[in-house]
Amino acid sequence: MKKFCTLLKKDLWTFCTHKVICAITLIPPFLAVIFRLVIDDPDLVLLTCGLFNMVLSSVYLHPLLIADEKARGTLPLLFRSGVDENLFIGAKAAASVIQDIITAMVIFLISGASLSLLPGYLLFNLLIMATLLPCGLITAVFAKEENDTHVLSTPVMCIFYIPPVFAAWTSIFNAASLFLPTGAVGLILPALSREYGYREVSLMQALALCLIWFAAGIFVLYIIYRKRRCFFISSDR
Repeated sequence: MKKFCTLLKKDLWTFCTHKVICAITLIPPFLAVIFRLVIDDPDLVLLTCGLFNMVLSSVYLHPLLIADEKARGTLPLLFRSGVDENLFIGAKAAASVIQDIITAMVIFLISGASLSLLPGYLLFNLLIMATLLPCGLITAVFAKEENDTHVLSTPVMCIFYIPPVFAAWTSIFNAASLFLPTGAVGLILPALSREYGYREVSLMQALALCLIWFAAGIFVLYIIYRKRRCFFISSDR
């Protein structure tokens, strides 16, 4: 537990001191301020910026933390210090979740949404983070440095973000969002479903879809991990 807390503190400090990671973390709140000035609709601000933060934290910033360790060559040192891969991955995931929740609360306050939405909004954040973290970890396996993460994570982020946001405007994105965990955003923003035509989702549908994506991500990650031994053992290859 002491090693985990030490790793977690180090990763949270990285969010505050690493220039690239810090700048990317601030993008969703910055966009929320702009959207709030031009769009008088708190729910729409949460859809665009809140969902962006969820996807960004799980499939972009999470693997970026790992890529930073790879680029600095600290993985062998951590291994010799008695840190195993489960501890390493768990600390990175926990730091990403904490960063996501803090940023999500900032975006929520900026949006001006009703406080009654806050508990459901934060729970949905946790659900999406848990669902997509395996996808971010898969990206981290193949990314040897930060530039690789930018290239690999961007299309994955677009897949999970663009269809739900534009689902009300095009039938293609609407159909695609039916199969994405992020497409269940109507679960916490019912006003958008009534006003813009976003699909309403039941809690059981959202949970089932997220469980399927999570299980698929873990399975793919397990197959890749067995072949590549992704972090400590293969870090010097």
